[in-house]
Amino acid sequence: MTRRPYVTSQRLEDVQQLLTDHDRELLTTLRKVRVATGLQLQRIHHGVDHAAQQRRIRQLTRLARWQLVTRLNRRIGGIGSGSVSSVYCLDVAGLRLLDLTGSRARQPWTPSTPFVAHGLAVTELYVGLIEATRAGTCELVDFTAEPKCWRPFTGRHGDHVT
Repeated sequence: MTRRPYVTSQRLEDVQQLLTDHDRELLTTLRKVRVATGLQLQRIHHGVDHAAQQRRIRQLTRLARWQLVTRLNRRIGGIGSGSVSSVYCLDVAGLRLLDLTGSRARQPWTPSTPFVAHGLAVTELYVGLIEATRAGTCELVDFTAEPKCWRPFTGRHGDHVT
């Protein structure tokens, strides 16, 4: 097993210099939805043709090499679907770059099947809204995924509920 290099501040600065606006957009999407399949990311950022597939593969490979994104060990779909069926999330450098932790970023864990299924369903809703906006059938004003969309309120018996 090969050890992954540490994500030092200098290494993070070096990687940040290499990022394109398109890379930043994809990372922002993963920040927003937390988990996404390769095909969902492709539909949002690259399109649906064969050239789009090649662009997605190159981009995700590059971002994974820089430890900005990682593929979870859990895959969805049939046999041999490649990066389309792979589930992606932010990796250590991606978390630090987007300053999501406020403390030292830990390596992503492999979440449970229900967590992944729910997260991918939310991501699919987001992708559908983006596609509908592009088609002119709706306007996406804002989208906030869990846990940022959770709101506290007082229940019937005065208890605090989220």
